[in-house]
Amino acid sequence: MHAKAFAAACLATIAFALIFSGNARAAEDASSLISDDSSVVSAPRDEPLVLQPSAVKIPAIPANYIQKDLGWLLLSYPPSAQERVDPVIRDAESIKSELEATLGEPVLAHVEVRIARSASEMATLAPPEAPPPAYATGVAYSSLHLVLLSLSAPGPAGDGTDVEEVFRH
Repeated sequence: MHAKAFAAACLATIAFALIFSGNARAAEDASSLISDDSSVVSAPRDEPLVLQPSAVKIPAIPANYIQKDLGWLLLSYPPSAQERVDPVIRDAESIKSELEATLGEPVLAHVEVRIARSASEMATLAPPEAPPPAYATGVAYSSLHLVLLSLSAPGPAGDGTDVEEVFRH
């Protein structure tokens, strides 16, 4: 996958996660996920619904990870991913501005994105109470303002992920 496509996909995933949790229209749409008896909540499996964010423990970032704090965006990733993450860092502000212009309101006040080398490593970065699905290469925890992405697909082949395709799914 090309670095620019990876960057766009990462930021699109972030936008989806936080728009889903912070946008009033999205919140109204989310209410349709609750059944008539309000005891069952359905959400996409790659968007775990965390009802009590304060009760969830988010694991620490590995000591060897690089962290880039862009104010509203905190990126954490292994040094080996630097080349694939550089476009995300470079294009973050312009993509955020485009989203705000499209939606007509502020978005993405704060989000943490953790980029893992593999799906199994991604699981170690996830809250233990809400691990990513075994098939996932990206997971958005909107109520935690947390997005996890994997640079490779689950399974023995570990093929590089098409993050843009994963986002569209």
